[in-house]
Amino acid sequence: MHISITGKICFVLLLIFSSVLLGTTTLQSWRERSLLLELSQIQMGYQLDHYLHGMDPALLTGNPALRDLLHRRLPVPPQVELLRVLRAPALPGESQPRERAQDSLDRTALAGEASTQVVKRHGKTLLVMTRPILATASLCGTACPLAEGQVLGALRLEYSLDTQLDKMEQHVLTLALLLSLLFGAGLLLAIYILRRQIVTPLSRIRQTLDRAADLGIWQEVHIRQDDEIGRLGESVDHLMRRLAADQGHQNKAP
Repeated sequence: MHISITGKICFVLLLIFSSVLLGTTTLQSWRERSLLLELSQIQMGYQLDHYLHGMDPALLTGNPALRDLLHRRLPVPPQVELLRVLRAPALPGESQPRERAQDSLDRTALAGEASTQVVKRHGKTLLVMTRPILATASLCGTACPLAEGQVLGALRLEYSLDTQLDKMEQHVLTLALLLSLLFGAGLLLAIYILRRQIVTPLSRIRQTLDRAADLGIWQEVHIRQDDEIGRLGESVDHLMRRLAADQGHQNKAP
């Protein structure tokens, strides 16, 4: 199968651009996702700290009806899928089902360790953060049911990242589209330059040599370029002049 020089060069350029575009898009997506997760963790971390500093101890130590009322009145920021207050098993009184540990993250928080994870659940991407609640004099005064420093409970917050991830993907796709358009314009310009500077002069040289070989017409190509193609044209012109001169001498000979 015959492939022109232009086609070969365009194929190489297309291969290089595709590799660069894939690498650039992947790197940009990874960087934006990392930045999104970092900013979301900072934002939700501040939110959990705000809850901890302003927490009413009755959320943990009050009767079930009061705890339920206070829990429903907790301010929930947009895109927060879940906000739960967990009670430590050591606290007096019976805990409601939503106040008990339901997975390893809850148990880790009730053991006194904060945690942050990104999980997939039901097609959603969630940032899950937990913070233990320690018994302190500033939280419940002298009426703390547990000794100071012990875990009274924990806060669990689940924040949906889907909206931000969708915006990030749209931004990355827009960037990829713009790069594709720029490459398309550059490829058209490259094709124009290749045809003007390489393909057309080579075609003229080939046609000139074909006429010389088939018809004996010694015609110069007159390519004026300061490059390898121009020097090739000068060599062909020199050859044509020599052949024309030799033919003239032969015609004059008796």
